[in-house]
Amino acid sequence: MARRPAVIETLGAATVLCVDKTGTLTENRMRVRFLDTLSDQLEVAPDLRDIPQAFRSLADAAWLATRHASIDPMDRAVAGLASRVGEYNTLDWPMVREYGLKPELLAMSIVWKDDAGHFAIACKGAPEAVIGLCHLDDDKAASVMTHVEAMAKNGLRVLGAGIGTTTRDELPESQHVFDFTFAGLVGFEDPLRTTVPAAVREALRAGISVKMITGDYPATALAIAAAAGIDTKEAAVTGNQLERADANELDRLVSSANVFARVMPEQKLRLVEALKRRVRSLP
Repeated sequence: MARRPAVIETLGAATVLCVDKTGTLTENRMRVRFLDTLSDQLEVAPDLRDIPQAFRSLADAAWLATRHASIDPMDRAVAGLASRVGEYNTLDWPMVREYGLKPELLAMSIVWKDDAGHFAIACKGAPEAVIGLCHLDDDKAASVMTHVEAMAKNGLRVLGAGIGTTTRDELPESQHVFDFTFAGLVGFEDPLRTTVPAAVREALRAGISVKMITGDYPATALAIAAAAGIDTKEAAVTGNQLERADANELDRLVSSANVFARVMPEQKLRLVEALKRRVRSLP
């Protein structure tokens, strides 16, 4: 309940509602729904108890690239997948180093020390980032992205995974130095909140435009936005497009599009500031 009149006045003057996807439109309750090694695909049913052999390398890679005590919903979903394989889920290898996500590289790698004292390395992250870490050629990269697009159109959040090696005695400063082998794609389902479509309809009836801003892949963002009732006639605008746009192009993008994907925090700020300028310029 709003207790201050100024808050009610501000809410009543709202013309645009910007919403995040994960945890706002969706429940942020991840489960692994699909595995794709490019040569084989698997629909992961909730009651599936054992991962077929063809997908175990992919499951292993995703698990090795995951913090084993994490409470992140996606990491917990990977742990649930690994528990159906059993090989790595109970290992007590010490973690040697973690290479975290960066704005310029949306992938992480974790290095472990195996029982023989050797480094065991895996990466997971945005498919395009994992493609770069695996140094795939153009044809293989295009094939991967075709599979990503097909999964994303079903509303799945897609991560790539790879297994790496090194013969160095000391670990490098950059993930790119490792020789990663592409293991495949993991598709996560994050259900839309049941109350969202009605809430979006209510906002639209009140004359409020609803725009979704997310760091997720464009096709995934469009599928979730459509399910929520957000107008998706225009293509998703990416953070890179926002970054490159001049003032006029930025105004055009924010006025025409309702879905913004692969957006970084600083780009979100630029987008919101552009929307505020546009509202102030209206008669």
